[in-house]
Amino acid sequence: MEKFTKINQEYVEEIFRIAKDVFCNGIYIKSDNHPCGWDFIDFDDTDIECTDDVMDQPIVVEAFSNGNYFSHDLEDKTLFEIIQAVGMNGWCFEISGVDELR
Repeated sequence: MEKFTKINQEYVEEIFRIAKDVFCNGIYIKSDNHPCGWDFIDFDDTDIECTDDVMDQPIVVEAFSNGNYFSHDLEDKTLFEIIQAVGMNGWCFEISGVDELR
C-alpha cells in the first residue's frame, strides 16, 4: 500500500482485494459513533463482489459494526466515498484489541 500517495480507484480496489484475500473480509474505519473509535465494515454484508463494485455499490447500514446502528453518517456511500471521507489514515485492516470488543 506504500506505493499510493492519494486516494483513487486503484487504491480502494487494492484495499478491497487485500481485505478479501488476506484479512477478515472487511476493514475498520475511524468513527465517532463507536465507543472504541472504530467501526468495522463487513464486506459479507454488502453487495460488493468484485473490485469494480467499490465505485458504485453503496454500503448499507447493516454492514457497519455488525448492524449495531439504525443509521450511520457513511451508510449508502460507496467504499470509494467512505475511504475519501475518512482519508488514507482513517482506515485499517486490523486494530490490536478491537477484535476482543466485537
